[in-house]
Amino acid sequence: MLDLSIFADRLLDLMIDADIKSPKLANAIGVHRTTITRYLSGKKIPSVNSIILLSDYFNCTADYLLGLVEQNTGTPFKQCPPFDIQIKFLLDKFKMTAYKLSQKTDIDLNLIYNWKNGLYTPTIDNIILLSEKLDCSVDFVLGRGN
Repeated sequence: MLDLSIFADRLLDLMIDADIKSPKLANAIGVHRTTITRYLSGKKIPSVNSIILLSDYFNCTADYLLGLVEQNTGTPFKQCPPFDIQIKFLLDKFKMTAYKLSQKTDIDLNLIYNWKNGLYTPTIDNIILLSEKLDCSVDFVLGRGN
């Protein structure tokens, strides 16, 4: 599960290092400035899309931004595929069926099928859970990294 205080601290540190204020960052990633303010105050859970946009903007790993690792590797990242494509890749890569993934993660099987069919995208908490249970990075789950 995402620790919002760590995420808020990391985001603030990255903003200070980049010398960027909330309104400019919000404009750069296409969200309302109050969204950034809520992230910084720990009152809003970021969407998967916002994590990708913020990670891309600051050239950092999603794992670093989310507080899951201490160091940012600063490696180049791939553009994320739509999650319906990515979940199929993950199932193939880890040689699992949707049912096995559901059993391993305790994520509802219908939800996984909805991801596979492009009906829903996962929450950031589900992305983190997938990375933990598959023993890989959030960036790998998202399709950003190797």
